[in-house]
Amino acid sequence: MGAKTVMDVTNWSEKAEQCAARMQPALERRPANALVVEIGTPMPRCSLMPPDGRGVTRDGSTLDWLRSGGSPLAYGSCRRSACPKERE
Repeated sequence: MGAKTVMDVTNWSEKAEQCAARMQPALERRPANALVVEIGTPMPRCSLMPPDGRGVTRDGSTLDWLRSGGSPLAYGSCRRSACPKERE
C-alpha cells in the first residue's frame, strides 16, 4: 500500500457522509452546579461499532445500546482507520 493521496481522503469524506451507519450526535449540555463549558460538536459515530461489544445481534441490528437508552456518544467514532465497511 502506498501513501494516501488527496483524492483518497476526498473519496473517504464523501463515502463517510453518505454512509447509512454514520450518526451525528447532538451537542448535549451536561448538568452541573458549575460553569458548563461547551466544547463543540461531537465527532460523528459509527452505528456498526456498539459500546457493548456485541456487534450485530440476532435481529441484525447494532442499535440495542440506543434502544435501551444509551447515548450515541458511546459508539466508536467514524474514522477511516476503524471503519468496518473499509475492511469488507
